[in-house]
Amino acid sequence: MKPPRRHAVAANFVFDGTKLHHDAAVLIEGSLVAGIVRRTEIPAVAVTTLPDGAWLAPGFVDIQVNGGGDVLFNEDPSPDTISKIAAAHRRFGTTGFLPTLITDSPEKIPAAIAAVRTAMETEPAVLGLHLEGPFISREKPGVHDPRFIRPPTSADLDVLTAPRSGALVVTLAPEEVPTGFIEQLVAADVRVCLGHAMATYEQTRSAMAAGLGGFTHLFNAMPPLQSRDPGPIAAALECATCFYGLIVDGVHVDPAILRIALRGLGQPMLVTDAMPTASPPSPPKRRRRRHSASRPARRCYGSTASPSGSTTGRWNGA
Repeated sequence: MKPPRRHAVAANFVFDGTKLHHDAAVLIEGSLVAGIVRRTEIPAVAVTTLPDGAWLAPGFVDIQVNGGGDVLFNEDPSPDTISKIAAAHRRFGTTGFLPTLITDSPEKIPAAIAAVRTAMETEPAVLGLHLEGPFISREKPGVHDPRFIRPPTSADLDVLTAPRSGALVVTLAPEEVPTGFIEQLVAADVRVCLGHAMATYEQTRSAMAAGLGGFTHLFNAMPPLQSRDPGPIAAALECATCFYGLIVDGVHVDPAILRIALRGLGQPMLVTDAMPTASPPSPPKRRRRRHSASRPARRCYGSTASPSGSTTGRWNGA
């Protein structure tokens, strides 16, 4: 058996996730990182040197990706769609992600599971699947289609707990699912998150005791933090073992609120909640106008927003 191939990648700046190394190199053996050394200490291996000023850092992992490259997973939950999304996000340094299916018709869930299983055979960036809904609150739908919001059935449980490829994250409203449902998902190694919910603090704590360990786009599509009604946000911030996603785009979460979240006991994660407009194909070149008319600003909303006339969260005038 041949030993794993060894090589090194050198850069002016190497960030290991905690510490910044200057004029260093990452040693790689096969598919594993073997260590970080100074450039002067690189052993006798093939070396790839990045351009001056470049940073070498771990790839981004995004557990909430609805689309990219002008395609939406909900519109076509297929391996081809996943490949297009992976290519679009790879341009920005995302090396691992969960294709995310928001609330949709019942047949879309098994289709999404099958698509992920197939995509994982050729797309190393695909880590599993995120099902955001349909077991959510009708009071906090965001762009989720209210027609498809529903409580889980025994058939849903069979689908979600069956053998699968990769990780499975299920975002739900704890107050909308039957007693024991969360425990059954967790027993099947499903990661359960609270999102698009109206749960009280007590209901949230009860769900956490049952195994719920995450919060989807914290602060968005859930009750606000209040002095006499702390709700799920307080439960998330005081739980040292819980993870919560944050959409840090300056729109979904105000910087002041972000600073509060980062001081909480929980484990914050950056997520994009990205939609098809993330890295779309290059548009055809247009002749530059001599005078540009003023146009309203446009923002790309994720699944927490309720843009007028949209059920997919694509571009919407703001």
